[in-house]
Amino acid sequence: MDSNGAWLSRDRLYVTATPRPIRFDEFGLNADGRFQMRLRSEAGTFQIQSSSNLLYWEPVTNVVSATGDITVSDSNTIRTHRFYRAQLITD
Repeated sequence: MDSNGAWLSRDRLYVTATPRPIRFDEFGLNADGRFQMRLRSEAGTFQIQSSSNLLYWEPVTNVVSATGDITVSDSNTIRTHRFYRAQLITD
């Protein structure tokens, strides 16, 4: 900026785009009695993993989301509690 407050050609504006964080919401049981949740993130391929103790994780399924929003279901609902996470495989 010059002394009059006008922008000069050497001044630049930098914009940084941050990716949408991976998160789950809309938890519940579907009509078949399977646990389901909604994955919200950027578009990409994700591996959904589950754990009963937060130490050891096992794959549940891989999903491809063109828009970043996809419903994921888990047919293994025998355990009393499970934790879930999603890892981006490709974008």
